[in-house]
Amino acid sequence: MIRYLILTPFFPSKESFRGSYILDQVKAIQTNSEFKITVIILSSFFNKTPSNYEIEGVQCISFKLFDFPSFILPGFFHSLNSIRFKSFLVAHSIKVKSNTIVHGHINYPSSLFLSYLFKKYNCKTILQHHGLDVLQFKTGTKLIKFFKKWQNKIMSKRFIASQKDIVWSVGVSDKVVENIRQFDVKKSSKYITLYNGVDTNKFFPITKDNNLQDKLFHIGCIANFWKSKGQLTLLKSIQLLQQKGLDIQLHFVGSGSHLNECKRFVEDNNLTNCIFNEMIPHNELNSFYNTLDLFVLPSTDEALGCVYLEAWAINLPFIGIENQGIEELIPKDLRHRQLSKADNHIDLSEKIMFYYENRRQEVFNQDLDINNTIKRFLKTIND
Repeated sequence: MIRYLILTPFFPSKESFRGSYILDQVKAIQTNSEFKITVIILSSFFNKTPSNYEIEGVQCISFKLFDFPSFILPGFFHSLNSIRFKSFLVAHSIKVKSNTIVHGHINYPSSLFLSYLFKKYNCKTILQHHGLDVLQFKTGTKLIKFFKKWQNKIMSKRFIASQKDIVWSVGVSDKVVENIRQFDVKKSSKYITLYNGVDTNKFFPITKDNNLQDKLFHIGCIANFWKSKGQLTLLKSIQLLQQKGLDIQLHFVGSGSHLNECKRFVEDNNLTNCIFNEMIPHNELNSFYNTLDLFVLPSTDEALGCVYLEAWAINLPFIGIENQGIEELIPKDLRHRQLSKADNHIDLSEKIMFYYENRRQEVFNQDLDINNTIKRFLKTIND
C-alpha cells in the first residue's frame, strides 16, 4: 500500500475548527483511493496542540517546530528541525520511499520539509497553496519596513530554491496558480488547479417550513473581520437598503481586528437587525446557511473561499467580488448579479436588491462536490 503523508500547519481538532476544509479533503482522498494516509501537523513549539488524536476517522500526529513566534525569521532553525523530523518519522514507524506521496499545505513550513524529503527519498511531492499571498509576505507581525522587506526577500529566495523539489504545485483557483508561476522562475514543477470542493454530506438543503418563515430577508456573512474581507462595505450597503425601507437582518460570524470598527458603525448609524456571532460550531453551519436568503462576502483578497461553496451547496444564492477566485466558478450568465465591484457599497446594494426582489435559489454545480474534485485530482497525479 502506498503511503500518503499530509503536512499541514493547521488541522481541526476537538478544540478548534480551523482547517476543516483540509479534513474534508483528506477524507475524500481516503474514500477515493487505497493510500495509507497519515496527517502530520507542523505546529510551533509554542502552540498547545494535541500530540496524537483521531478526528472523523483520520489519524493525526503533531510535530513541534523550533521557531521564533509571530512569523519572525521563519525557517531559521530548519537544519535542526530536519534532524528532529527524521527521528520523528522513525519513532512513528513512518517509512518514506520513492513512491510515497507527500502533500504539503501552505508554503511555510511545508515547502522546506517537502524539499528535505524529496532530496533524501526522491518521493513525490505536492505543495498546495490556499491563499493569493503564496509566499506569505503578509503573515506575521507588522515588522519595521526595512526588516519586513529583508525577510520577504529571504522567503522568496527559499521558495525559489525549494520549488525545484516540488513535483506538483497546486492552487485552489487559477488565480492562485498564476501567483505561483510568478515566483517559480525555473518553472520546474507541474501546476494543478484544485478547486475547494464541498462535502455535500455536510452541506445540503433543508426544507423550510413556510409557516415559520418571517418577513425579514436574512443575509449571512462568515469571515474573519479583516479590512480586506469587506464587512464595512457590506454594512454601508445595508444602510442604504434599510433607508429605502427594506426589511433585512444581517448575520455576521467571525472575529478579528476590524470587528469593533464594524460594531461602532452599526451603533453610530443606528442600524437595526445586525447580529454578531464570533463563532458557530462547524456541525451547526449547515443549519445556519439554511436560515438565510442570501450569503454575501465582499472580500477583495480571496483565493476562492470555501464559504461560497458551502452556501452554494444548499442552493443558496451568494454574492462575491469581481476578479477573485470564485469568479472562475460562477456561470458567465450569472456573474452580472453575483459579482460586485470591489469596495463599492452602492453596487453591492444593487446586487442585494435583486435577490431581495427575486427570492430564488442558485442550483449547485455537482462537479464541485469534493469527491468529484478529488477524483479528478487523483487521476492527474496518478497519470
